[in-house]
Amino acid sequence: MNRDIKRKKLRQLFEDLKALHFPKFSSNDEISNWIEELIEIDAYYAGLALSVAEGEKVVKYDLYDLVKMRKELELIQLKNKVNGGENLKIILECYKYLDKIQEIDSILKEL
Repeated sequence: MNRDIKRKKLRQLFEDLKALHFPKFSSNDEISNWIEELIEIDAYYAGLALSVAEGEKVVKYDLYDLVKMRKELELIQLKNKVNGGENLKIILECYKYLDKIQEIDSILKEL
């Protein structure tokens, strides 16, 4: 995939991210704290994706460890035995949102 195609893909992923429902806070503090981190990551990647899509260069060492974020969410889910109800709905939204950010991350790493 050449640079122009990757930049167009980034713009589309940015639009896809904007269209996603951002996970709401939970009554569970650990889930809510994880979502607070997601807010920072979301803002960072949204801004970075848009900037790079418009021609800016990416600094790869400034990217977040999204694998670690996913593992933290998995641990929160297991530790709190989240297997149903509102908290499961929130966690599934978190995974979906993180998946989209990871798509952006993958493209950024290729540029």
